[in-house]
Amino acid sequence: MKQCIKCGSWIEDEANFCNVCGMRQDKVYVAPVRNQGAGQQPFAGENNVRSPYGNPYRNELPKSNSGLGIAGFVLGIIGLLFSCCGGIGVIVSVIGMILSIVAMVKYNPVIHQNRGLVIAGLILNGIALLFSLIVIPFWGIFWEEFFHELQFFYL
Repeated sequence: MKQCIKCGSWIEDEANFCNVCGMRQDKVYVAPVRNQGAGQQPFAGENNVRSPYGNPYRNELPKSNSGLGIAGFVLGIIGLLFSCCGGIGVIVSVIGMILSIVAMVKYNPVIHQNRGLVIAGLILNGIALLFSLIVIPFWGIFWEEFFHELQFFYL
C-alpha cells in the first residue's frame, strides 16, 4: 500500500491515480512498516492506520484577519460620519481607500478570512469620498455667508 501525495489516503501499489481525490501518483511515498510488540496499538499514521480525527501531521495555520482591511473599514465608517465636514471626510476617506486597496492586493485566502470586510471598506470609503466631494462646494457657500453675516453684525 502507498499513500496519496495530495490527500494522504491509502491506495494500491499499482494504482496511478488516487481513488479519493483523483490525483496522479508520480511521486510515491511508501510508509515504512515497523514491528510492534504483542498487544500494542499502532500509532495513527504507522502501519497503514488512519486516524479517525484526520491527519495529525497536517499543520494548518489558523486564519487571521487582515489588519489593513480592518483599518480601511474603520476609516470608511469614520469617513462616512465626517463626510458632512468636507475636507476632513476627504482626507479620512482617501487614507481608508488606500488601506483597503492595499489590503485587497495583499489578500491571501489561505491566510486571511475577511475579504468581505475589505470590500465593505472599499465601498464605504468610496461613498464617503463621494459625499465629501459633494459637500465641499456647499461648505464654501456656507462660510462665505457666515463671514458676510459676521462682518455685517460687527459693523
